[in-house]
Amino acid sequence: MAEHRFGLDLHYITYFPAVFLLASLFGTAEGIYATVASVLLGINPLAPGAIANLSTDNKVSIVFLVVSGSVLSIVAGALRARTERLHHALELLRSTRLKVAEEQRRLHEATTRLDTVVTSADEAITSIDIHGTLTSWNKGAERVFGYTAGEMIGQRFRKLLPSGLTADAEASEILARLHRGETVEKANVQRVTKDGRTVRVNLTVTPIQDPQAILSGPQRLLAISRNISGCRMISFACMRPVRASIQCLHPLTKQSSVRTSMAS
Repeated sequence: MAEHRFGLDLHYITYFPAVFLLASLFGTAEGIYATVASVLLGINPLAPGAIANLSTDNKVSIVFLVVSGSVLSIVAGALRARTERLHHALELLRSTRLKVAEEQRRLHEATTRLDTVVTSADEAITSIDIHGTLTSWNKGAERVFGYTAGEMIGQRFRKLLPSGLTADAEASEILARLHRGETVEKANVQRVTKDGRTVRVNLTVTPIQDPQAILSGPQRLLAISRNISGCRMISFACMRPVRASIQCLHPLTKQSSVRTSMAS
C-alpha cells in the first residue's frame, strides 16, 4: 500500500475535472498551476525524504499527471479563448445590427421629412436622374409649370427650358457640375410652362447621395424652382424658403462646399 501512496492520496476522479474547470474559467496558465500544485500536494515535498523515497511507479505517475494536466489545460484554455472570440464576434454583430437599425431609422426620418416638404411645398420640387430624366414631380411643380406628374415623369428636364443654344448650354453645364458633386443655384432663370408662357424662377439643384451607393457618386438630383415672376425685386432673398427645404433634407443630400450663384 505504501509504494502506491501517491496514487492513493491523489484522487484522479476529482483531479482532471478540477484542472479542466480552472483552465476553462481562468485560462491555460491557471490550469497548469493547478496541475503542479496538485502534484506537490500529492507527494508532500516538505516531508523528509518524500521525493527520494518515491517508487518508480509513483515517479511515472507524477510525469503522467504533469503531462496530462498540462495538455488538458492547453485544450481547455484554447476552448476558452475560442469561446471568448465567438462571444466578441456576437457582440460585434449585435453592435453592428444596432448601428444599422439606427441608420435606417434616421434615413426613414429624413425620408419622412422629404415627403412632408415635397407634399406641402409651394415650390416646384422635382427629382432628376443623372441622365437628365425627371423621376418625380410634386403638386407645386404642377402649379408652377402646368404639367401633371403623368405628363412629365420620364421626360427630359430640358423640356422646361426655352429653346435655343443658351438653354442647351445651361442644361449641359448643370449636369456637368452636379456630376462633380456641386450644388447649383441660379437666380432669375426662364422656364416654359405647358401653355407656352415664360416664367422666371429661382433654381436650386443639389445631388442626392444614395446611401447604398456611396462610392458611385450621386444617383439623383433634387431640383427646387420657386416662381418669382411676381417679385418686385429679383434676388436670392427669394431663395430662403428653398434653402430651408434643402437644409431640412440634409441627411439625404451631399452638398459640395463649392456653391456658385449665376444669373442667366
